[in-house]
Amino acid sequence: MGVPIPAQQMLDWLQSHYMNVPLEWLEACLEFLQQEYQGKNISIEQMRMLVKEQWLLVDLKDLQCGCLPDNIAQSLNCSLPDSYALQMLAFLFTVSFKSCRGWRMKTC
Repeated sequence: MGVPIPAQQMLDWLQSHYMNVPLEWLEACLEFLQQEYQGKNISIEQMRMLVKEQWLLVDLKDLQCGCLPDNIAQSLNCSLPDSYALQMLAFLFTVSFKSCRGWRMKTC
């Protein structure tokens, strides 16, 4: 494997891309990937993409690491000026399309 990435450096990179994860999950993820790619020369950029792929596959509820402001549940209407990574578990296109027309979907 290439140069190992310190967990804190990877955590900083994830957070700079609006991906919040607990340090324990990240450490386990890095350990898993190091075992999977043992003996292969993986660059830091490739490792970042592998971690991001794992993040995309995980159920974010299991991580118990929210990204929205704490007081959002008490708000009837609010504006969120920052960027947030959200996971949609189910999307009923025909019913939800009208309410989501104004959303601008953006990938990181």
